[in-house]
Parts: sequence; structure tokens; C-alpha cells
Amino acid sequence: MGGTFPATILGRIQSQLSVQTVNSTPGQDFMGPIESHARGEPSPSVQFASLEGRPASAWPETGPWTRLPAAPIERLPMSRGLSAAMLRGLSAAVPFVLAVLVCLAFFLAGAARAEDVGLPVTPSQPHGWAPYSGDFGVDEAAHLLRRTVIGPRFAEVREAESAGLAVTIDRLFTRHEVEEPGDWVNEPFPDWWALTQAQRDSVQRVMNARQKVLRLWWCENIATGPPDLTETMTLFWHDHFATAMRDVQIPQSMYIQQALFRKHALGNFRAILNAIIRDPAMLIWLDGRWNIASDPNENFARELFELFTMGEGTGYTQEDISEAARALTGWMTDGVDTWFASWAHDDGEKTILGETGRFGAAEVVEILLRQPETSELLAGKLYRWFLSSEPAPEDVAALAAQLRDADYEIAPVLRTLLSSAAFFDPAYRGSLVKSGVEIYAGALRSFEVDNFDPGVYDLQARFVLAEMTDFGQILFDPPDVSGWPGHLQWLNTQTLPKRKFYLDALINGRFERAPLAMGIKVLDVVNQFRDPNDPEQIVDDLALLWFGQAPTELIRQTMLETLLQGAEPYDWSIELPDARKRLEDLFRFVVRVPEGQLK
Repeated sequence: MGGTFPATILGRIQSQLSVQTVNSTPGQDFMGPIESHARGEPSPSVQFASLEGRPASAWPETGPWTRLPAAPIERLPMSRGLSAAMLRGLSAAVPFVLAVLVCLAFFLAGAARAEDVGLPVTPSQPHGWAPYSGDFGVDEAAHLLRRTVIGPRFAEVREAESAGLAVTIDRLFTRHEVEEPGDWVNEPFPDWWALTQAQRDSVQRVMNARQKVLRLWWCENIATGPPDLTETMTLFWHDHFATAMRDVQIPQSMYIQQALFRKHALGNFRAILNAIIRDPAMLIWLDGRWNIASDPNENFARELFELFTMGEGTGYTQEDISEAARALTGWMTDGVDTWFASWAHDDGEKTILGETGRFGAAEVVEILLRQPETSELLAGKLYRWFLSSEPAPEDVAALAAQLRDADYEIAPVLRTLLSSAAFFDPAYRGSLVKSGVEIYAGALRSFEVDNFDPGVYDLQARFVLAEMTDFGQILFDPPDVSGWPGHLQWLNTQTLPKRKFYLDALINGRFERAPLAMGIKVLDVVNQFRDPNDPEQIVDDLALLWFGQAPTELIRQTMLETLLQGAEPYDWSIELPDARKRLEDLFRFVVRVPEGQLK
């Protein structure tokens, strides 16, 4: 199946790789995850144990409060420079000046589609959702896991191939649980206005530390968890109901929301909508806590229509938003608990999308779910997440109809999509760009990096947090309420060289000129391949592991040459004294080439 990578995407990545910059050390100005030992601040594992000598149990009881602390959260600074990023044999094909102009044109266009800036994109042709009936070999297994598991491992691909499509699909829908990052996730947030300034400063420092702990905790769950859809769909819902910790600030709130997404990852969209309306983080993020009968706040209602259900410009009016805001009044939160305050709710008659009644939150949800635009928006998002960035409208409509027929149960619709002939069409293999999470957490998982424990090793924590920043995907901090733009927007002259830099560091096992205490053990990885003494099999299996499919013939031949380094194939052995060094060179090449950015 060599040569199936979309030329448009590969060409764009190659043009990015031809852009050179100097004087760069990614992550060099990045503050550590916990600057506690040097500054005497609380470590990430501390509880809100004391503030000015007062135990948490002695803090004033939490109640309705009017405003979160004004003090800004520490932000993760972006590194100011870019490292050199050259792909041997490919970069010379794209003139430097032209590459710069193409990159600038694309990224000045923001979230515009590729064709809007002159990059041709062919929308998907309608396929229908007939079940797949072809062979389920190693290529199909790799494609399925690459799209559903963040960082599938080689052994998991082979196991899926052996089990077959039906059994593998069932396993993917097996939900797994995770441990809490600490008992602090259940602590009440103190009454801010009852604290002294010194106490507020202390709370702020602990919140800053815990925010970083929470990001690392999720990354570790992804890197070490089982191969199912739980993490992928938890991330999907986080992107759909995008909420940013930099404004919410309270780490308990963000954990509660993430637990909500995890619980309903493959559940019912109605249940998620009803829960998100009263979610503490969402009430803070979109000002739902300020939405009272005497002074309705429309922020959440607007995004509920525009982003979470029907989609922008789909027939609702400003009046519909205003009336829905009235129906949503009365929900209060202290950042951990939520309650309904009847005194703050507008119990009057409202008219929303042509329906009239004394509506509350539950009725708003039902009205929105009755709109076909809601199922179409969600079906389109699932299509773009798992199949193609350019959905075929007819197929989206059919998927939306199934979503309505299933009463908004997500699992049956996903089963249809992932088991379809359309999903396994070779044209869609390598057609999506890996997200930042799929690079930094996916590499840890795919390459089975051992000894990853960012709660113990400060340098590992700094490494992963710097990746999140430099790759443009900080967990718990999407750029705005619309989530991450995704796909081609993951790659630019900033992020692409950084991807190479950090993956190199993972192969070297060093960062900031110090040992990471973790790294890719290339010999251990290759010894799991089908024949570690066959160089061609090594090349094919490594491509399958990182690309999700066979590479182009040019890339395959270059991989083979990189491994053999002038020797004949029959001279290769995994037992050679320089085998590890040769394999490290091969891995470096594989994580740098454009195919490595795709899935």
C-alpha cells in the first residue's frame, strides 16, 4: 500500500520542514511544573493543609461567591525560537522563500480550510455506511487502532489482527477507570473573600501547582492506559465542550468536568448536555453562575446553540438565545458543588425555537435535541475526528439520522462508523494530522517508554509540559470555547520543528542537558517486531507502528539505508555491537519525516 499518503498534506509538511531558524532551544525558558523547592512553595502533592497556620477544616464554609480570585494563573511561556528542521533528501525540493510564503499564507488564514489558501482538498465522496467485509489484516488493524487509541503499540496491532474486526471493536468499547490524581480533587474551595491576602496567595500557589499536576496526570493516563476508546472520546468531549483552566482556575472544577466526560465518553449525548449545564467548570467558564432572573447572562446559552448543539447560523435567532438564557437561570456553584437556587430562576413563560412553556434547563436540552441540526453537527464532528477532515454531506446526514434513531446514544453510531467499508477505504489512511497529544502522549505509549513518572521526576514533568506548550495542545487549556482548530492547523513553523526536537530528546533520553530517566529503548521495541533480524521487516513494522500504514517507496528505501548504513541486508543482526545506535538513527529518521505526522 505504499504511496497512498495524500500528496497535498505531505507537500505542506515538507514545505514546513524546509524552513530553518537558528538560536533556538525549545523549552529553554519554560518554568518547571513545580517551582517549589527553590522558592519554598507547596509541592504538587500537598493538600490545602494550612493557610497561615489554619487547617482546611477551619476555613470559612464555602457558599455562593461573586467572583474568582483576580490574581492570574502562572502561564506556560512559549519558547521564543525555533530549531532547525531539515528532512534529508526532501527539503531541497522546496525553495526556502516559497515555503515561507506558503506557511505564512496558511497560518495568517487562521482556521480557514486548506482550499481557502490555495491548497487543494478533495471532499470525501459519499460511501454510505455499509459494514466492512474485506480482509482484516495487519494494515487494517493498524489503521483502526491509530484512529481510536492514542499511541497504539505494535503488540496491540498484532493482537487486533489476530482477534479480528468484531472482537477488536468490542474491546475498544470497553470502558476503563482511572485513579484520582489525589484526595484534593474532593476538597471544597475556600470562601475567597473570607481569606487574608496571604492566605489567597497561598491558595493561588497551590492551585498553580495542582493545575500542572492535573495536566501530567491525564498525560500519564493516556500513556499507560489500556487500548480502548475511553481516552480518545474523553479528549473529544473536552474539545467539544472546550473549557480552559486558565480562566476557571480551580483544579477541582476541571477534574470534575473531566470525570464527567470520562463517565459519559461512550454514553448518551442527552446525559452529557444535562450534566454540562450544571458543571462547575462550565458555570464558571461561561458565566452561568451569573445567570439570574433579574439579570440574565447569555454567554452559555449562546455557545450552547452555536457550538454545542445546532451550530452557528442554523436557523435560531437572538430571541431564541435570550429565551434559553432565561430558562437556564438559577444554577450556582462554589467550584466543586452545584445547586439550584429557585430565587434566581426565571419561572416565566418562554418561547424557544417555536415552542412555548415555562421551560427550565431540561426542557431546553430536549428542544435542542429535537432539531436535526444538532445531530448533524455532532455526526459531522465524529466524522472529522475519526475519518476525514472533509466529510461527505450525504454520509453525515445518514450518520445523524442514526444518532437520532438511537436517541443520541454515541456507541451505536461509533460502531457503525468504525466498522464501515468507508472507514477502511485506503484513501483515508494517513489522511489526518496527528494532534499534539497524539505526538507527546502517543509517543510515550507507542514506543512503550518505561519509567515515565512525572510525579517523581521534575525533569520529565518539565519535558511533557513544554511539549504541551510548544505543540499547541495544553491539556485542560484549549485556546477558546470553540476548542482546537485541529488537522492542518496542528502544523506550522513553530510546532513542526518542535515535534522533531522533543522526539529526538526521547530517543536520546536527555533534555536540558540532563538525563530524563526515561527514553525509547529501541532494542526492546524492535525485539517485539515480527523478525528483528530481518531489516526489511523492521522497516515495515516500524512504519506500521508510527505511520499506521506502509510508507511511500522512497521513504521505505531511505529507512532501510539508514538502518543498514552501507551494509547488505544479510549482514544485519539485532545482536550486532552497533545495533542500538543504528536503530536509534532509524527511529530519528522515522519521527522526522512527514509521514510521521499523519495517521
